[in-house]
Amino acid sequence: MLLAILILSVYIIVMILLDYLPDRKKKKDLSLLNMTGSDNTFFLSGKTMTTAVLLISTAATNFSAFTILGLSGAGYRIGYAFYPVMAFGTGFMALGMYLIGAPLGKLGRERNYISPADFIADRYESPVLTRIYAVVLVILTLPYLALQPMAAGILLETAFGLPYRLGVIICAIVVGLYTTRGGMRAVARTDLFQGVLIVVLAAAAYAAVIRSMGGFEAAHLLVFKTAPELLGRFGSGKGVGPAVLAGYIVLWFFADPMFPQLNQRLLAAKDQKSLERTVTIYPLITMILFFLTISVGVIGAGVLPGLPVNESDRIWPILISRATRPSLLAVFMLAPLAAIMSTLDSQLLSLSSIITRDLLGKKDAGQKNIRLITAAISAAGLVIALFPPHNILDFINKSSFLGYAALSPLIFGGLYAKRLNAFGAFFSIIAGEGLTLLFGVGLLSSGPVPAVFIVCSASWLAMFLGSRLQGFKINIQTSFPVYKLSDKLPLKWGLVFGILFVLGCDFLNYFIASNYQDSGHNGIGRSLLPGWLFYQAGLCIVLSLAFYAFFHSRKSENNQN
Repeated sequence: MLLAILILSVYIIVMILLDYLPDRKKKKDLSLLNMTGSDNTFFLSGKTMTTAVLLISTAATNFSAFTILGLSGAGYRIGYAFYPVMAFGTGFMALGMYLIGAPLGKLGRERNYISPADFIADRYESPVLTRIYAVVLVILTLPYLALQPMAAGILLETAFGLPYRLGVIICAIVVGLYTTRGGMRAVARTDLFQGVLIVVLAAAAYAAVIRSMGGFEAAHLLVFKTAPELLGRFGSGKGVGPAVLAGYIVLWFFADPMFPQLNQRLLAAKDQKSLERTVTIYPLITMILFFLTISVGVIGAGVLPGLPVNESDRIWPILISRATRPSLLAVFMLAPLAAIMSTLDSQLLSLSSIITRDLLGKKDAGQKNIRLITAAISAAGLVIALFPPHNILDFINKSSFLGYAALSPLIFGGLYAKRLNAFGAFFSIIAGEGLTLLFGVGLLSSGPVPAVFIVCSASWLAMFLGSRLQGFKINIQTSFPVYKLSDKLPLKWGLVFGILFVLGCDFLNYFIASNYQDSGHNGIGRSLLPGWLFYQAGLCIVLSLAFYAFFHSRKSENNQN
């Protein structure tokens, strides 16, 4: 126990010290030791994020505790059938990140956007709509922020023996300290450290588990004997069919780019080239990391079958504790802790920018005021985590992605459709978030149709119809530089990514075999891994190559012009 506490202490000290490292480029306006207090410097680090920082920070921000603990639990319950949802599904989301990030980043640099609400204010010219949008973001994000220290409290209690509330307090205070002091530059630095930590420790933990099982083949042979349905693509009530898979891909595509913490990184990118490189590499990261975490859960089902559903998310620490010495367990548990902390600091910083600028109306509030507001938000998240209203938090946790996806017309449409106005945007929020609420409380069921199709369809339809209602004197802004979607994504490339989307839904494998037991030839070699798993991993590589070819062709066309 003493050694575990020492390892945790070293991790915390490193996190805090990263905030105090001097800058390589000693620019006065960007120095951590001499902050100017401007919104641009504190919230966006002067919009200087290069490829490496943007890539790792974006990945670390998006990979929360769910990446380690939740996905291993999903692997235990569902099996490898959940891999396509996360690997290709999240990788394909990078296209949405580009379609929003490229124009939004350019506009942000030209028109000085600090938060996504700044775009809403500029595009729709409605202070009321801007505040409504900001309030919705806060409602969706603040409880989610509180869930991170709650997860940290459970993790520190399980792995390090600390009382739950002490773990919550430690997590909130550490993140609050370096985020309040250093803003985006502190968050980016710690994200770099934690992003590398997540991948390295996840790989090392996986290797330790495989070694303890006598090798990769032996581990999966045990799964094949104990729970063969977990190696199947479909069937036995465990698999994920094409419609469900399509629903997840669409959900990630529209919801993830709406995260305020991700929008903040898109605005902080140094240039479009940094964004393009990030998008190109992103599917490769999801391909590798999500296999490691889901596979641990699958192997865990072979080792410890029959865990209750509410215990399955603990399979990661349970299996690692069986495979390693207690001292190494503490090291490997830093991976989910790093995932929690990297999400928490980003959410805290993005909420601070929205509340400071868009709700309180304090533009360039000054270093002292910004830090005070950031500290207050951190304290609010801590209080919620210590005294959680579980029903509300459970609802938000289940509905937040749908809620974010319902906001997509305001930014996607605002960037690419000229004849939209504030009334249509307001109507879109009402329709989308209203349906999200009805689905969340169980008053409405989508049946076999994924709920995201209904919510997004209603939200987009309300946006276009609301903007065309007669009798409302809502001006359509004519001076705003709306982009043509065909300029950012030409038709031929739209078809390429459309084909990849269809291939990602895996209709082919659905008709080949219902599950592993029904198709003995479904495995590749002696690995006992189903063939469709290699197909999905290969599709992530193809997606990355498609991004590279797409951006290279765009560069060639621009050079010719």
